[in-house]
Amino acid sequence: MERYSELRVTAVCAFGNIGSRKAVDALLEILKDNNP
Repeated sequence: MERYSELRVTAVCAFGNIGSRKAVDALLEILKDNNP
């Protein structure tokens, strides 16, 4: 779980945008579903 948080922080820093943050969160949800 910590790994996903780190990826999200990295992605948010890269995009620096609330809309992108929502997209990143949605993508991470998909990743978590595929990698339990």
